Amino acid sequence: MKVCFLGTGSIGQRHILNLKEIIKDPLIVHAVRSSTGPLPVSLEKIISRTFFSCAEADSDYDAVFITNPTFLHYQTLLEMQHKGKFFFVEKPLFASVQHDLGSISTAVKNVYVACPIRYTSVICFAKSIADKEKILSARAICSSYLPEWRKNTDYRNSYSAHKEQGGGVMLDIIHEWDYLSDLLGFPQNVSCFHGKCSDLEIDSDDFAVYIAEYANCTLELHLDYYGRYPQRYLEIITNEHLWKFDILNQAVFCDGSAIITYNEDANQKYLSEMHTFLNIMRNNQLNPNTLEHAYHVMKLALCE
Repeated sequence: MKVCFLGTGSIGQRHILNLKEIIKDPLIVHAVRSSTGPLPVSLEKIISRTFFSCAEADSDYDAVFITNPTFLHYQTLLEMQHKGKFFFVEKPLFASVQHDLGSISTAVKNVYVACPIRYTSVICFAKSIADKEKILSARAICSSYLPEWRKNTDYRNSYSAHKEQGGGVMLDIIHEWDYLSDLLGFPQNVSCFHGKCSDLEIDSDDFAVYIAEYANCTLELHLDYYGRYPQRYLEIITNEHLWKFDILNQAVFCDGSAIITYNEDANQKYLSEMHTFLNIMRNNQLNPNTLEHAYHVMKLALCE
C-alpha cells in the first residue's frame, strides 16, 4: 500500500502510526511537509520520501491523507486530486463554504472526511438509543479552555486563534455537528449566536450557541473556548427516559443514574476510524462521511 501525507503535525503523526499498526502488508509512506524540522524517530523510520510541494509528489498513491491546517485543505485537494485513488481529509473539510465543490474533479468520489467522535463507545450507545426511542429534544455542549488544548504551545499562535486559518469554535469544534447530524439528521431550521466575549487573545469566535428545529424534536448546542471546567456531553429526552452521554468521562446515565462506564484509550476512536477508511478502500464499505455530507455539515455549522 502506497500513501502520501500532506501535513505531519500531531494529527498527521497519529494517523501515520495508526496506519503502520494496522497494515500488515508492505506500507510505503511519503510526506509533503512545509517544515524542514526533524520528525520523531518513530516517524522517520516509516516515511521513506519527503517532498516540499504537491507537484513533487508521485501520482500513483492508493490513499492521500490531507492533514495540514484547515485553510490549506481545499487547495491541497485540488493539487492532489489526480494523484490518489482514495482521500482522507481531516476535519473540518474546508475553512470556508465559498470553496466550490464543482472545481473538484468528478472522478474524486472516494473522499472520506474525519469524524472520530462517532466512533467513541458513548456516541455509539447514543446511536442505539436514537434508533429505538423517540427523541423529543436534545442538548449538547463542548466547553474547554483553549490555552490548555495543546501542551507546550502558545495558543495565540495556533490556527484556532485565527479566523482566516479556519479557527473559531464554529469550525474548530465541528465534531458536535458531525455526530449530531449522524444521530438526528439535518435540521429544518437553525439559528445561531456567535462571537467573542472572553479575554482570550484571539481574533476568532470563542462561543457559538445554536437552536435547531427538526420535524419532531428540538436541539440546543453550546460551544466555547473559555470553559475552565471541561465539558463535552449530549443529553437526550425521549418519550421514555432522560439520557446523558458524557463523552469526556466515557459514561452513560439514564434518568440520573450511571448505567455504564467505558475505559477506552484515547487513540481507540482514531484506530476505529482508520479501520473504517481501510474498509471503504478495500471492501467497498459504505462511506459514512462523504465530501458532500461533510460540506453540508460545514454549512450547517456556519449557518450558511
